[in-house]
Amino acid sequence: MILSGQRDIVAAYVASKIRHQEPFITGYEALGAIDRDGRLIGGFVYSEHRPFDGGGSVAICAAGERDWLSRGNLRVFLGLYPFQQLGCHRIQALIARSNRRARHVIERLGFINEGTLREGLGPKRDAVVYRLLRHESRWFKETER
Repeated sequence: MILSGQRDIVAAYVASKIRHQEPFITGYEALGAIDRDGRLIGGFVYSEHRPFDGGGSVAICAAGERDWLSRGNLRVFLGLYPFQQLGCHRIQALIARSNRRARHVIERLGFINEGTLREGLGPKRDAVVYRLLRHESRWFKETER
C-alpha cells in the first residue's frame, strides 16, 4: 500500500537507509510503501522539481527493505506520481558508482545510464546519472497520458 501525506517520516526513513545521504530539508515530496501491518518498508523522495512548458523534471531518491517494490507501487512511484501528478517528462536519479546493486535495480526498472559525474557525491565518490523519460516508461501506460 502507498503512504502519502507523511513526507517527513518517509524522507527520514529513506535518508537513514542510504549511506552518506544527508537528511532532506526542504523542497521535496515523498511517498512510502507500507506492509499489511502498516509498517513503513520503503519510500521515494522527489526533489528538484523543475516544471517547464511541455513537461518538467524531477530527481528521485529511493530506499527500502528487500522486495518492497511491487508492480502496483512502481506504477505509482515511477508512473502516476511523477508523470501525471507532477506533469514531468523526465525522472533523474544519481547513484553512487560503487553501489552496483542499486544500479542493477534501477536499470531493470528501465532507467538509462547517461554517464558519470566525477566526484558528484563528494570527494572520491563518483555518481552515475540515470534517466527515465515519460514516453520510455513502462510504468506509465499510454491511456494515462
